[in-house]
Parts: sequence; C-alpha cells; structure tokens
Amino acid sequence: MIKWGLKTKILLLTLAPTLAVALLLGGLFLQLRFDGLNESLVANGQATSQKFIPQLQQQLALPKDPKQNALFQKIANQLLEESDVRAVTLYGLQQQFLAHAGPRIQTKLSSPTTLNQSPNVYHTKNSLLFLTPIYPMPDLTNDILTQAPITPTVRTQPIGWIALELTSININLKKYQLIFITGLIILLSALINSLLALHMSQSIVESINKMILAIHRIKEGHLETRIHSRSNGEMHQLETSINTMAEAFQIAQEDLRQNVDQAAEDLRETLETIEIQNIELDLARKEALESSRIKSEFLANMSHEIRTPLNGIIGFTKILLKDELSLRHRDYLNTIEQSSDGLLSIINDILDFSKIEAGKLILDNASLNIRRLVEEVLTLVAPLAHEKQLELVALIYADVPVQLMGDSLRLKQVLTNLVSNAIKFTERGNVILRVVAEKSQAQEILLKISITDTGIGLSHEAQKNIFSAFNQADASTTRRFGGTGLGLVISKHLVEQMSGNIGLESEPGKGSTFWFTVRMMIDHKNKNTASFDLLRDKRIALFDSNPIVRLSLHHMLDSWNARTVEIPSFDELTTQLSLAKTIDETFDICLIGLPHNKSLPPELIETIKTIEQTIGCRCIVLTNTHDVASVSLSLENIASGYVAKPVCHNKLYTTLVEILYPHHQSNQNHHLQTPAIEPLKTRPKILAVDDNPSNLKLLCALLEDLNVITIPCESGQQAIDCLKTQQISLILMDIQMPDMDGIEATQYIRAIEKPNERIPIIAVTAHAMADEQKALFKAGIDDYITKPINDIQLIQLIQQWTGCAVRSRSKTTTTAPIVEESTQTTEPVNLAESLRLANNKSDLANDLLVMLLNTLPQDKIDIQTSWEDEDYSLLLEKVHKLHGATRYCGVPLLRDASHHLETLIKQKQYALLPDALKRLFNEMQQIQDWVEQHHPDRSFYSAYSFLPNP
Repeated sequence: MIKWGLKTKILLLTLAPTLAVALLLGGLFLQLRFDGLNESLVANGQATSQKFIPQLQQQLALPKDPKQNALFQKIANQLLEESDVRAVTLYGLQQQFLAHAGPRIQTKLSSPTTLNQSPNVYHTKNSLLFLTPIYPMPDLTNDILTQAPITPTVRTQPIGWIALELTSININLKKYQLIFITGLIILLSALINSLLALHMSQSIVESINKMILAIHRIKEGHLETRIHSRSNGEMHQLETSINTMAEAFQIAQEDLRQNVDQAAEDLRETLETIEIQNIELDLARKEALESSRIKSEFLANMSHEIRTPLNGIIGFTKILLKDELSLRHRDYLNTIEQSSDGLLSIINDILDFSKIEAGKLILDNASLNIRRLVEEVLTLVAPLAHEKQLELVALIYADVPVQLMGDSLRLKQVLTNLVSNAIKFTERGNVILRVVAEKSQAQEILLKISITDTGIGLSHEAQKNIFSAFNQADASTTRRFGGTGLGLVISKHLVEQMSGNIGLESEPGKGSTFWFTVRMMIDHKNKNTASFDLLRDKRIALFDSNPIVRLSLHHMLDSWNARTVEIPSFDELTTQLSLAKTIDETFDICLIGLPHNKSLPPELIETIKTIEQTIGCRCIVLTNTHDVASVSLSLENIASGYVAKPVCHNKLYTTLVEILYPHHQSNQNHHLQTPAIEPLKTRPKILAVDDNPSNLKLLCALLEDLNVITIPCESGQQAIDCLKTQQISLILMDIQMPDMDGIEATQYIRAIEKPNERIPIIAVTAHAMADEQKALFKAGIDDYITKPINDIQLIQLIQQWTGCAVRSRSKTTTTAPIVEESTQTTEPVNLAESLRLANNKSDLANDLLVMLLNTLPQDKIDIQTSWEDEDYSLLLEKVHKLHGATRYCGVPLLRDASHHLETLIKQKQYALLPDALKRLFNEMQQIQDWVEQHHPDRSFYSAYSFLPNP
C-alpha cells in the first residue's frame, strides 16, 4: 500500500467506507424485508386456515353423510384457490383422511397421529405446512342460558385438522427482487461515488503533476516556470509556495549571473594579467636559462682560459726547478708551484659547486670496490701527507662488504676533500680513515666513514658554519691554509644526494673527526672471489714505529691467516729475528716501515743486509711516496721488495706472494689495486693510441724519454690488433677517433681480455671539464687525463698503474731557456710554449709545428665541406682532430678558436657556428701568414741554436 499512487489511495479511501456502509445497510434492509415476507407468508397461511374453519366446523359437527365428502372436497378446492396455497388435506375427528386438493404435500407426515391439538408450522425448502386443528363450535345457547363462560377445557379435543401447504416461490421471488434492487442501488451509489472520487483524485493528481513538471523545469534551469491552476485550499497554497520559490530562485540566479559575469570579467582581467606575468616569467626564465648557459659556458671557457696560462706557469716552474738555482730562487719557484696548484684546486671546486647549484649533478650507480676506492684516495693524497711527515692509515672493518653499488667518482671526491682537509690542518701525527658498517641488511648497507686527524681542531662556534659555502673557520684560517671553503659544502651536497648525513666532532687543539654516512646497495653479482690462502700460517715480522700503522698492517695480515709478530722497537728487530732462527722458527717475511727521512740511516741499511743475508729472512721495505726513488737506489739488490705507503691491501699481498712464490702466477685481479712500486728492472711496454700524428709523436717522445717501450697506434682497431700479439703494461687511449673511437676500442678490449690479465687504460682527451667521465668509466676506462700531458703526469701515471718507478733520462741542461716571449703573447704562434709542450725538445717542437702547418690547408677544406653539407658529426670529428693537434703546439689563439667551435658543436648551438668558423679560419690564416713572414723556411728554433739536442 505504501507504493500505491495518490489516485489509488484516494479511490480506496473514498470507496471502501462507502461500500462497507452500503453493504451493511443493504444487508440489514434485506434481512428485515426477508423476515417480513416470511411473517406475511405465515400470517397468510394462518388467515387462510381460519377463513375455512367455520365451514369445516359445521360440516364436521353434522352426522356423517356420504355427501359430505363432496362438500369437504369442495372446501379443499376452495382452499387451493387461495394465494400461495399449493396443497390442502382435510382430516376428521379420528384423523381420518377427508379430502385433498393439489399436488402431494412435500412434508411427509408419518401418520395422522402426528397431528397435534395446537397449530403447527413445518418449513420445507420451498413451502410451509400449516397443521391447524378444528375444534367444535361452542354451544352458545347453553352458554347464554347458563351464562357460563366458555372455557378452553370444553375444546380440548379437536374434531378435525386442516393440513395447508403454502409455496414460498413467490416470497423467494420477491426476495430476489429485493436483492437485485438493493444491489443495483449499492452499485449505482458506488459508481457515483467512484466517479466523484475519481474526479477529485484526478483534479488533485493533475495539480500535483503540474507541480512536479514545474519543479523539473525549475530544476533544469527554467526558473521562469510558474503554476497556474484553479486549485483551492492547501493545493493553492502549495502552488503559491512553489511559484514564490521559483521566483526567489530566478531572482537569486539573476544575482548569481550578475556576480558570475562580474567574477568572469575579473577573472578575465586576472588571466590577462597572469598571461602577461607568464610571458614576463617565460622571458625571465629564458633569460635565466640563457644566463645559466652563458654562466656554464663562461665557466667552461674560464676553466680553459685559466688552465692554459696556469699550465704554462706550472710547466715553466717545473722546468726552472730542474736548473741549478740558489736556495732563494728555488724557494720562490716552490711558492709559485704551490700557488698554481692551489689555484687549480680552487677552479675545480668552483666548477663543481656551480654544477651542484644548477642541479645538473647526477650520481652514477655502478659496481665499486670500497677498499680499492679508499686506497686510491689515500695514494692520491699521500705525497701531501708524507711531505708533512704525516702517517695515512686506513682501517676497513671486516664486516664491510667489498663490492657495493654507488658513484665511485663522487664518493672518491668526498673522501679526497675530507682527507685533504685533514692533511692541510694537521702539522704532525696521523690521519686515520675508518670504514664501518653502521647498519647492514641482505641487500643494503649503511656505511659510516670517518676521518680522524691530530690537527688544530675547531671551536663550537666555528663548527656551526663549517658546511656553508665560501666559509671557513675564520679569516685567519683562509690566510694561513688557503682554499675557497667549497670543499666541505660540495661534500655535504654529495653525501645528501647519496641518502646520507655528514658531521664532525672536534675540540680546539685536540684534532677533529669528520664523518659521513652513505646508504648503498650490496653488489652480490660481482662478489670478490679472490683467494688469499697463499699466506696461511706464514710467519711475518712487522716493524713500524707508529702503532696505528702496525695495527692496520696486523689487521690486514690476520685477514690472510698469517702468523704475525709485532716488533715495536728497531733495536729489537735483529735480536728477535736471530732468536727465532735459533729455535728453528725463522720468519718468512719481515716488513719494515721506514721513518720520514730524506736519506736512509746507515744502521737501517746494515740491519736490512743482516736480515736478508745472515738471518735469511726476506725484507719488504714500507716507504713514503716521496722516498720511493731514493730508497730504490739505496737498497737496490739489498731488500727483496718495496711497497709505498699507505699500504694497499692487494698491493701488499701481491708483493708478498711474488717474493715467497717467485714462479707462482697470482690469480688476483690486478686491476683492483695499484701495483707495488718497484725499481725499473723491466721496462714497461706502453701502447699510445691517437689519430692525430703530431699528438702521437709528442706522446711517444715523452714516453721514450722515460725509458719505456712505446708502441704507437693511429686508431682503435690498430690498438686491438697490437694487443693480440704484444704484452702491454698500459694503454694511453685517445677518445675521439674516426671509425672506432676510444670508448668502442676500450669496450672491445674489456670483452676479449682475461679477468686476471686486465690492462690499465687511461683516457687522453683535450677537454678540461670532465662531463664525459661517467661514460668513460662505464666503458671500462680506469683513469682520465687531459691534454697537454707533461713528463710529471706520465711518471705518476706509469708509477700508479704499472708499479714501475720511471725517471726522465733528460739532464737538467736540456731544460728550456728563459726566453723573453710570454705564453700570454697575442702572436698567432708562441715558440716558447711550443718548446715547453714538447718537453723542451727543440727538434720535436719544430716537427710538431711543421706537422700542424702541413695539415692546416686540408683541415680547412674538410671543415668547410662538412659545414656546407651540414654533416655535424663529421664536422665535430675534424674540429676535434684539429683541437687535439693544437694542444701540443704554441698556437693559443687557434687552440682557443677550435676549442670554442668544438664546444658549440657538442652543445648543438648551430646558429652560432658561422661566427666561430669565421674566427677559426681567420686564426688559421694568421698562423700561415706569420710563418711566411717570420720563418718561411719553417726552421723555428734556429734562433735557439745554443740549446743542446736532447
């Protein structure tokens, strides 16, 4: 019923009560009428019976006569003619049958004895049977005469009976008529009532539907919709309320539309303002990007422009230091050299900080050997520490995994900054680097690396700003120790990018401990599977006056399961070794750490001779970086081997194995360590690869001057072919070469070489900025050096990667003279610079200049053709080749022009190429004109004929 509609509910509520009342009243009326008809039928029967009783009383009172039967029959027939009479039967005194008229009586009487003395009525389905007794007529004469009342006792015995059966068909017919009429009246009433209810409900529903339709239209936004009907009462009030609501909505919408229009107008004006601001911001952004690009280009050019004269300063300083000088002049030159190195370090810091500030510093995630990385850093800074007679010690705890995933270059940069800082601010004592596993999981490790020094320390106030840019402890620190103050802030940014933290603990006068944490993944694919079992149970004597160094070495030897005995005193060294031999427990090796002396004390040499020759124990000398050459000469054929401090893990192990097992081929990965530095007993064989003939010629000349075997190669493919037939110690690989460049050649070499025969490959390129270092190291290149290369750099490279302490064969008399021409001259050719770049060899410098001049015309044609064909890759190759040739000749203007053009091509700034090409071609022509004017015979160094031939 809840789901019924309003019309249904109205019809139901209207018709249900009406029909109920009509049916109730009709039923009551019919019941009353039925009862009246039944009573009228009974009264009719009684009246009919009483009507004929007098005649029957007379006849029954007479004596019995046969003629009476006819009379009784006549009376019976008369009774039958009465209304509703169906049958009549007359009975006598003895209840004998007298007469019958009509059909047989339906009510069966068993016998006349059932006739009672009182009237009875018997009902059947369609009739009523009246049994009426007939009493004799009273004796009125006697009664009157005697005046005796008539009493019922006189008539106690009836003289006959009338059985009168009346039919109820007419009565039933009348009942049916009443039912029909009553039902028709009720039906008509219900119909009339239904019509009235339907009309009323229709009117209400129609009004409601109009309201619903109006509400829907209002909902759809037609707020002008109104309801106009002729409803009254509450419906009219409802319509009025809806119309009022619609009108209010319409007014509100109009107000809202006006507000929206106003807001839209304001928004449009705001958007126009924002658009103008966006345009201004876009212009400002472009200007900022352009400024950033110009800044980056400026920094790149600044790097080149500063490094070029700086290389001249450093180069000539080193050349002058080879001459016979007074102490004062040598001190001046040392100061110049140190200042130049400091300036170079400042330039590098500024470039790194600029890259970090621009958000362009992206970390690599490659496999690295943490032990090798730490040892490389300490080896790099060892000369600075040993010059100040400081001890560098690395303590890498046993729970630190060796192979990790991270950016080795940036991690090395942080370590170098912190260790260099510790060395710079420490006058005496030790610098200790510790690597600890702070937290370790199956796949990840949190490393904590700390650098502890015994330097000047920092106050609490100074520690607050120590990691701020361009900031140091105080102004006096800057004046005393130098630097920009960028090293620590660069380290802080790098550590934070590696998901770590950095901090320090320090007290004035008690030294400092700088620490940082880095979160790194463990490299399970490249586990260090090298075996260190060859030293198991070997007896090794260890002497060093510094207990921290002894601790580090002892820890290292214990990891190889060697039996180590520390000898703290030099005086006890010979005694304990002799005692061990006496009891037949001779030591296999004796490690002797040398003090920080410029020359070896005679007693030390004698002690080593005694240990080697008398006691029969092999000696390995642990010497400082600065003392390797002098130690190798002083102890040649005396000690069994030499290892430079700080002692590296694999370097020491390899040296020990080679001494104890001379014929054993070590299966260690030699590329994982810097080899032990040995005196030059065997000449290393070095492969020099460069497609530029002048560059290759100079490189070979520098190498040959160092008394090494040099194999020149003009392409990457030629280098690969040479490796198949030659045993090479080191490869100096040019990067940009036609057909197969240095990266492709390196990848191919790494693919074909055996794991235990890895050849160190050093990249040689003309670029000062190391943006391509990531690709170089990923390809398998071990180190990186920029052109121009001098003999000092080559000596350090060869010593670091081959372990051979090479020396220049040139005498001090072959150094360059002090010429009046400056490296800053504006002339297109600087002969003094050419001589310096050729390692002071006049004939080599002359050949390099001639080779450059011979290639200039063809280079100009090739560059012009590539530019016209828009073949930028070929154009880059030709310009790079020219740039590489200029790096070894004194042609600064042409070198700058080619470097600038190469940078533009790499940055794809093709719109700026025409001006750069014009400048390049102009510098080419200036050189040719200068040569034709000053040296048409191309004998550039005839004026310096006093120079001896190297």
